[in-house]
Amino acid sequence: MCYYGPWPKISGLAKVDLDAPRLPKVVIDGTSDPDLNEPCLVASRRFERGQFCGKPFFVVNGKEEDDGCVLSYIHDEESGVSELLVMDAKSPTLETVASIELPARVPYGFHGIFINADQIANQNHATL
Repeated sequence: MCYYGPWPKISGLAKVDLDAPRLPKVVIDGTSDPDLNEPCLVASRRFERGQFCGKPFFVVNGKEEDDGCVLSYIHDEESGVSELLVMDAKSPTLETVASIELPARVPYGFHGIFINADQIANQNHATL
């Protein structure tokens, strides 16, 4: 789940457990409708002022639940610095594992696809 604002910028990330009991929304944000339920948040991270991220990706590191990292491109609009942020998926604050400064900015909304070496080797090559 992402915290948006202003669109298309993502100002933070949240991880929810869809199998966990749902909490009344009044518990989470003080609204008056106790019949409106929200998923249970299990991790959350808001970025510093002026920092926004792109769509996050989960990269599996093992066989246990949440064993892996959440990756996202982060851009700091005040400093102009962009980085690939690697976060611990098990951490309740999505703690930084590594940060790699990028030589250029990745645009908000950028999408990618992850494929392995076998998929690359076995793809059909169109001839021009």
